[in-house]
Amino acid sequence: MTDETEPSKSRLPIWLLILAVVVLGLGALLGWRQFGPYPTYTIPSGSMIPTLQVGDMLVAHGARGLCNPPELKAGQIILMRDRGTTFVRRLIAGPGQTVQMIGGRLWIEGAPVKTEPAGSTAEGRLLRETLSNGATYLTQDLGDGSALDDTPPIKTPAGHWFTLGDNRDNAMDSRATGPTAASQICAQAVRIVYSKDPDAIGRRLD
Repeated sequence: MTDETEPSKSRLPIWLLILAVVVLGLGALLGWRQFGPYPTYTIPSGSMIPTLQVGDMLVAHGARGLCNPPELKAGQIILMRDRGTTFVRRLIAGPGQTVQMIGGRLWIEGAPVKTEPAGSTAEGRLLRETLSNGATYLTQDLGDGSALDDTPPIKTPAGHWFTLGDNRDNAMDSRATGPTAASQICAQAVRIVYSKDPDAIGRRLD
C-alpha cells in the first residue's frame, strides 16, 4: 500500500484575491454614492447661510444619477446640477408662478411674501420668510444693496422651478440664471449629518 498525496490545485495568489475584494468594494461604494437613495453632499459655499454653513455635510433623498424627482414643493432645499456642478438651493415657486424681488423683499404672484425680523449675525440681519403653503425658513440680508435686490417679474415656465439661496446677497440663483428645469433637480436635502456647529448636527431640512 502506497501513501500518495494528491497534487495541489493551482490557487490564485492571496494578493490577487485582496485586490479583487478592494476593487469590488470600491465599485460598490461608488455605485452607492451615485445611485444609492441617500447620498451625502458637503456644502462648499455660503450661498445657503444661515441654514447651511460652509463645510456642513447633509444627507439627501434621491440618487445623484437620477434627476427630476416626481414630488417637489415650495420651501424644500434641493440639490440641482448645472453643467456638471451641483448647487444647493431652495424651491420658492413652481411652474406658472411669477416671482419678483422689490427692495430685497420676495414677491410671489404680485403679493409680498410674509417676512419678519429674526435677529442678526456678524454679517447681517436675519429674516424669516413664510410661504403661502406654510413653509418657513431663515434668510440672511447683508444690507449691501445687491443688484439682485430688485428684479423684473419672472414667470416660471412649465417644467421649471424658481430657486433662491437663503443668503440672498451672496447667491447666484434664479434671479440671475433664470428658473431651474425640474430635470436638473436631483435630490432633496433631508438632514445635516456633520457641522462645525454641534447644535446643527441632526437638524432636519425636509
